[in-house]
Order: sequence, then structure tokens, then C-alpha cells
Amino acid sequence: MTLDSPVTMRLAPPVLLLKERTRMGKEIKVTALDLSSGDFNLDIVGESYYQDELRRIAAGRTERRERVEFRAVLLPEPDSEYDPRAVAVHAERGGVIGHLSREDAALYQPMIVALQKTRSRYPACRAILKGGYGEKRYIGVVLDLDVDALLRESLTDPFDQLQKLADLHRAGLITDEEFAAKKADVLSRI
Repeated sequence: MTLDSPVTMRLAPPVLLLKERTRMGKEIKVTALDLSSGDFNLDIVGESYYQDELRRIAAGRTERRERVEFRAVLLPEPDSEYDPRAVAVHAERGGVIGHLSREDAALYQPMIVALQKTRSRYPACRAILKGGYGEKRYIGVVLDLDVDALLRESLTDPFDQLQKLADLHRAGLITDEEFAAKKADVLSRI
């Protein structure tokens, strides 16, 4: 299989096992909601600190230029010493593999917290590895997170949805056309 080959994933159960690095590798269980969109478009940051974990996930497949796809879970880190809006990205059956950028975390962390409070779930999505071969020894990660689904699932109040849509639009994460269509959809449900 090459990097361009499609991959079929079996839908995983909603309960995922993660290895919490702050708990010395102890496995913890979280209940997740798969919010994959089919469009890998969200790069994460900080992967350079987690290359050992990413190489474990790759298991030599990136060197053979094979596509490596797995599930990732986003967990807020409000007690982070670096940023109280931090969002860690964990690999299923693995540990932390990176974080959302500060800009993305500032937008998404409130939705992630709301999803956990309203649905008792954390967002999960498909992820792929990039690089890790030839001169590109560093392994990066791209997420397949459906931001619209995260917004829908985390907020039940239509006025909160409109505010979040406006925030996403101002941040340039959705186009004018997408904003207008989603706004019309929310308003039609009031």
C-alpha cells in the first residue's frame, strides 16, 4: 500500500484505551465520539517531542512509504503550565502524540469541554502520519476532524452555535459561503 492508497478502517468502539504519560504509561479509558469528516485537514504541533511514540505507531511503515492511519482523541489540558487552553492529541492505545496549535486550541477547547459535559464523550477522529522516510525522518500528524460535527455535537443552544460559527468564520476556518449556509441551517431550527 502506498501513501496515495485508500484505507478502509473498521469503526472502533466508543471506549478507547489511552496511555497517560503523566501516569507512567498506565492505560486509561475514555469514551469518545468519532467526528471524522473524510478530509484530513488539521495539522497538529509539537510532534517533535513525541517521535518515539509516532515511530511505535508507524512500525516501519512510513519508511516503506505506506499510509499509516489510526484513531486519535482530543483531550483538553486546562492545567497545562504552558497554556490553559491546550488540547492534547492522544493515539488510540497509545500516548500523547502532539497538541493542537494555540489558535486551534483556543477555538476548539470550549467545544471539547462542552461535548464532554453534555454528552460525556471526547472527540475522536482518524489521523494519518506524514513524513518519516528518506530525508523526511521527522514524522508529523494530520487529523480528519469534522469541525462542524464538533460544533453540532457540543452545543445544543442555537445561539451558542451561532456564536461559535461566527468565531470560526472570523478565524478563517470556514468560508463566507459555509458560514451563510450553516447560519441559515441553525436559524431554521429556532
